[in-house]
Amino acid sequence: MRVWGWVCLKADPDLVTSRIEPHIMGHLLVIMKDALQGKCVVIGITCIAQALQKAHSKTNYQLKTRNQLLEGMIILRGESKSF
Repeated sequence: MRVWGWVCLKADPDLVTSRIEPHIMGHLLVIMKDALQGKCVVIGITCIAQALQKAHSKTNYQLKTRNQLLEGMIILRGESKSF
């Protein structure tokens, strides 16, 4: 999970926006539901969010699955009080 985040941070914003929905978000939402290591998921999502913020300033891209992503983060936050 962290790897996806670091790759998104280093990648070109146009590449991130063209690949995030079909190649990352579908897998990410499944991983969030079954995540045993919540901290790794949170770090990965934080990096992806930073990459999307950079992409948004250049391309005006909006993540279509943002509601599901936020719901998953709330669930992760509720299950693990350690972060």
